[in-house]
Amino acid sequence: MGALAFIGGSVGAGELIVVFVVALVLFGSKKLPAIARTIGRAVGEFRRAAQDFSDDLMYADQSDEVESLMEKFEQQDARPDEEPDDRIPDIEDQNAEKA
Repeated sequence: MGALAFIGGSVGAGELIVVFVVALVLFGSKKLPAIARTIGRAVGEFRRAAQDFSDDLMYADQSDEVESLMEKFEQQDARPDEEPDDRIPDIEDQNAEKA
């Protein structure tokens, strides 16, 4: 049970040393740096892909907000019988309503 204890929690220094020694025995000292570089590049690529995905979600959310605001302004522009001052609330009017 003690050998599987690190699976449920964070990996400590002892576990990292064991993993490093096993990797050294399995792959040898000449191949280990190349394998570490490959893993590092893969992790970097994964982080970039995750950041791109997050940026795409933020952009989609912002573009939806912009589209809804544009529709709102277009609906207001479609009513020519109102004066522009009637359509856009004044800051002083908003403060008076809050009080």
